[in-house]
Amino acid sequence: MTGMELFDQAMEMLGYANAEEISGKSDLIKKGLTLLNRVYAELHYAFVSKPGEEDTFRPLANISQEICLPDYVLQDVAPYGLAMYLAQSESDADNQSLYATIYNQKKTRGKSVGRVADRLPHIWG
Repeated sequence: MTGMELFDQAMEMLGYANAEEISGKSDLIKKGLTLLNRVYAELHYAFVSKPGEEDTFRPLANISQEICLPDYVLQDVAPYGLAMYLAQSESDADNQSLYATIYNQKKTRGKSVGRVADRLPHIWG
């Protein structure tokens, strides 16, 4: 998924006009790239980076680049984070609050994906 695809998805979630339809498109995309890199960094350090390993995070230089995150993070977590930051940048408190709650829940829940405790129930006789 490219940065622009994620950006358009977040804009659609917020009910904002598509970036192609906005007259100040270049300013919006510049702001979008900054916010996108913020979300990208947060999710990279939450889901990809491992303690003790050399960090591989490289921010996007332009919004048309591919984002290197696991697919479930791109599809299920990242759009909410970007929508949260876009709403905050537009002083849209209702959407910011809604998407902040969803983003933080998904980010926390996503960290535990794949971790299943290997326990058998104890049955008292």
